[in-house]
Amino acid sequence: MDKITRQLHQQLASGERLAIGWGVSGYVNYQLRFSPYPFQYLVDGSRKMAGQAIDSVPIISPEQLSVLDSDRYVVVVLAEWSQFGAEITAQADMLGFRAVPPAVASELEDTFPDASFHRLIAQFAQAHPPVSRQKQVAVLYIHSLVKGGAERQIVLLAQGLAELGYQVHLICQSPDHPATLGWQQELQQAGIQRHVFPKPQQLWAEQPPSNKELKVLSEFSPFLRIRGLHNIISMKRFLEEISPELFVSYLDDCNISSAVAGIWSGQHSTLLSCRNLQPDTNDYAKLNDFYIVPAQALRNWYLHLSKSSRVEIYHNSLEGKLSYEKWLGGELSQIVIENAISNNLNAEKLSVRLKYKLPEDAKIIVSVMRLSHEKNPLGFIKLIKNMREKQLNVIGILIGDGPLRAEVINLRSALNLDDSLLIIGFIDNVISYLQDADLCVVPSFQEGSSNLILEALSVGCPTVAYAVGGIKSLMSSELSNYLVPPQRDDLLLEKCIKVINTPHEAEVFKSISSVFRSKYSITTLTKKTTALSSKIGSP
Repeated sequence: MDKITRQLHQQLASGERLAIGWGVSGYVNYQLRFSPYPFQYLVDGSRKMAGQAIDSVPIISPEQLSVLDSDRYVVVVLAEWSQFGAEITAQADMLGFRAVPPAVASELEDTFPDASFHRLIAQFAQAHPPVSRQKQVAVLYIHSLVKGGAERQIVLLAQGLAELGYQVHLICQSPDHPATLGWQQELQQAGIQRHVFPKPQQLWAEQPPSNKELKVLSEFSPFLRIRGLHNIISMKRFLEEISPELFVSYLDDCNISSAVAGIWSGQHSTLLSCRNLQPDTNDYAKLNDFYIVPAQALRNWYLHLSKSSRVEIYHNSLEGKLSYEKWLGGELSQIVIENAISNNLNAEKLSVRLKYKLPEDAKIIVSVMRLSHEKNPLGFIKLIKNMREKQLNVIGILIGDGPLRAEVINLRSALNLDDSLLIIGFIDNVISYLQDADLCVVPSFQEGSSNLILEALSVGCPTVAYAVGGIKSLMSSELSNYLVPPQRDDLLLEKCIKVINTPHEAEVFKSISSVFRSKYSITTLTKKTTALSSKIGSP
């Protein structure tokens, strides 16, 4: 939050200025009750509800703002900022009003109120002691099922728990992405029960918070964004209904709400699986409402949660653990549970050469990634270009999708690679591509315990990567020769050329494939996870 925005919120909280909320859907019920200041009006951009009221706050149309004093009022965007913020800000500006994203009370103070926050957490845990849970019942929680590494791992964990006889519930904030249809089918076949949070207006209409629930939400409202309050009460209700012995949350946005909901509902233990890098450096943290707490408060939250006897923070790589320890300022009792590899390595085998009519003498170079900056898809495209300029007969296959898709396609055309680089979007059967590939390249600038490397090594596919994050642990010992320093595209090119031109290099990877399949099995992932839960909490 910049200085001017903070000052405006402070003026709203003191009453020096008055707030107008723009947006009448989504989380408006929470905003009206838990904002650090009251709202005088609500603006309905669609104008359909103009003349009505919500909780006695009158609803007006944008045009009606013209009769109000723009020096006295400030527009607070109640619609999702990342999606509608720019548009609403522009409309408000045309009418002479300053528009700002919502704030929580703790953001308005000079420093985070650690003392009061510590008291709140301690008293909250004391008021909600552990209660009896149902044996062999598990709840897993992630924001939504999209094509990502953490999402793949939570699917594998769900399958592993089901194989051990657990009744497994996978809960998400949002509906599944269409690209995950294959994973959805896997979950259905394994008997995993699926749940999605109710939408905010649905919750308030059908089962509004009780007075006791409102009291808890009010206590946490100075520290949590409105979406966080909704996530906490939604998850708390699921946990009370399901009463799981095992509760696991993935990624920071879910972890904060899970920790609070777990304590609130009487969980003995809540496991928080974290990112591969401290979260407040993540590009997403730059978005005002990506996390359910202000990004600058994430460290304060994790410091307090790491001290709780009912919460355990863990990571999928040593590098991730070290990043969080450095961030939090000291060694913590965090452990590492490595990612797993799917058991279905031989399912639905297809010939990639036949499917795409690739020449028999061409070398296939594969990379799988989200098309985003940190994964470096543009670097992979340039690598293929440079290899072909060295007169190497290679065909690149880039699997994945993301925000850089248009830029990726444009670069392919600009470099005249339309006939030698396939960009095929999301697929489920990555293994077949790795089995047919002559080389897998991982050019990421940051990675955790890379699913791609695990899958490539499990089928003996030669792999070259930048030495970043969890990749360094996965490709240690004899495989460290296939790592190059980050962002050294010249060395990456050199290593890739050496691997595809040296036949015996492939034998190195084939010889270790069975070891990787055993070490990173779903069974190992599942047993380590259940053991960690048993360690920190028992009835």
